[in-house]
Amino acid sequence: MNRVNYLFYGLFFIALYTLTAFHALWVHHLSPAARTSFLMVAFIQCALEVLALIAIGRLIKNFLPKAFYWVFVSLVFLWLLLHVADFFVMRMCNLSFWYALDTFIMRERFSNLVELLHQTGVAISLWIVLLIGLLLLPVIGLALYRLSDKLSKKYQLALSHKHLFSTMILFAGGMILWDVTHWGLIHAVDYQRFAKVLPWKRTLIKPERENFIFAHTLQRPQEERRGQIMLANMKPKLERNPNIYFFVVESLRGDFLTSSVAPNLSQFREENLSAALGLSNANATHPSWFTIFHSKYPYEWVEMKNRGWQSGSFGLAMMKKLGYKIRLYTSAQLNYYGMDELVFGHEKHLVDHYEFYPHYPPKEAAESDREVMSAIERDLEDPELRAGNLFIVFLDSTHFNYSFPNEMETPFTPYSESISMITSSMTRSGIEEIKNRYRNSIYFVDQLFGSFTQKLKEQKLYKDAVVFFTGDHGEEFFERGHLFHSTELNREQLSVPLYMKMGLFKGELPIASHMNMIPTLLDYLTKGHEYRHLVQGDSLINPTQPGYVISFMNNWNRDPTEFQIHNGQQSLHARYSDDLYNSNTVEILEIRNIDGESLFYGSKQEQKAAAELLFPEALAPLYGN
Repeated sequence: MNRVNYLFYGLFFIALYTLTAFHALWVHHLSPAARTSFLMVAFIQCALEVLALIAIGRLIKNFLPKAFYWVFVSLVFLWLLLHVADFFVMRMCNLSFWYALDTFIMRERFSNLVELLHQTGVAISLWIVLLIGLLLLPVIGLALYRLSDKLSKKYQLALSHKHLFSTMILFAGGMILWDVTHWGLIHAVDYQRFAKVLPWKRTLIKPERENFIFAHTLQRPQEERRGQIMLANMKPKLERNPNIYFFVVESLRGDFLTSSVAPNLSQFREENLSAALGLSNANATHPSWFTIFHSKYPYEWVEMKNRGWQSGSFGLAMMKKLGYKIRLYTSAQLNYYGMDELVFGHEKHLVDHYEFYPHYPPKEAAESDREVMSAIERDLEDPELRAGNLFIVFLDSTHFNYSFPNEMETPFTPYSESISMITSSMTRSGIEEIKNRYRNSIYFVDQLFGSFTQKLKEQKLYKDAVVFFTGDHGEEFFERGHLFHSTELNREQLSVPLYMKMGLFKGELPIASHMNMIPTLLDYLTKGHEYRHLVQGDSLINPTQPGYVISFMNNWNRDPTEFQIHNGQQSLHARYSDDLYNSNTVEILEIRNIDGESLFYGSKQEQKAAAELLFPEALAPLYGN
């Protein structure tokens, strides 16, 4: 019997190709020729996959007991749902489902997984319901197959073994022919953007890229014991000991801080030192926190964490050596990926005073942020805390779901009442309402900051105070085809405010990053460079600082392999082609202009020549050359 349940397998094909085509049409900045080629390849891959399932099912049905066939049918339905899950994960995280499964389930701590689920905007109770629903999938799949099989008997379609396998060979040959004749005409950048949304995540042939080959492999993190000895032997001289207030605000995109959205911060920026282009060194929270306080490239955090790093940040340890007391106030979960101990040391031993104001539904981040700032303003009145204290403040209102008090007058309307990460990532409709909600959350944080600076002035502390203000990373609203952050290295996801009040230092620097902040602070306090061997960043009040920023793509709990180098006008995008610490090869992906548009240089050799011209010696610090 060669009858095919064409309704069941036809549904599989239509669903799979629709998801792939939707994603393909969504891909940002893809040339029409490339889009057409990928849609054709996607069609062939979907067809081959369905034909292969029909062939496997026929073999099982003919040679194994009937129960095995019903198990197979259930697995086919489950396989279709995994494709659906892959679509949603790609939309939200720019990761394949299988990579995400290994990353978030197999390698992830349970506390981090719960935090990530909270960040989707979907209630934990609903996630539990969805998990229970997974157990019913085999029953649903069998029921759907039986119903469609019954309906397909009315208008039967027979497909002999010979015709089935001939059709498979025909499609496979067509795919090979298409690969051979078309991929040489498709630029590697277009291929990179699209291949990950194909059902098979690749093609038989792919465009080649040019590589950088170095004499050395990537530098490994500094040995902890060596750093401890260096720190113990240092005898820095403190030139001044004002109170320092160091703000890190979640998901705060720099170009959103305009005079209408953030009037207090805009005035603060104009009156002090800032960066025209402030960039995070990573597009996610935990590697950014690491880089801010360690002043080290964010790729190092994974190995340092795996080594069981106990000392915390050597930059903060230097502050302790200078006699500073560290006071930590946060509404953010600092134990996210173990950053509390990686930054502040084992059991946060670098911290002298700690206040944590968590927020979980129904409590919102805005309420916790208000509590944080109230605690700081209370402590500003303490006469024993007028000098020699480093106040480190983490605020969370601008993190998804963008929080602000219900009673606050909202200057930006209409705005989304609530946001689901899953549904929002599927459509661009309503994006202005989401952006207005984000603006309102920034407006609230700006009010908190304005109240704080006013309190400093009332207590006669503002004149001498050192104030650093930044965000951990930026936020994208489909400007480059993505939503939120952690999905691509672009200006929107990396743009952060870098504002610094330090005595008479004023003006605007062309470009700076998180790695500059701790070195700048230590340079200002000591007027010396003993700290230099403990960090990798450069002081912004040191005129020899390099004119570029290296940022790494978030890879969750794995070593990051993709990165960009920005020189203020262009950005070079590249990745390690092998194991992070055992490879001396860097694969060039693309070069973009200041607006994030790809600059094509013809052949791969021409692109490498352009990269060497635009970014001379920029990779040298990573390789110790």
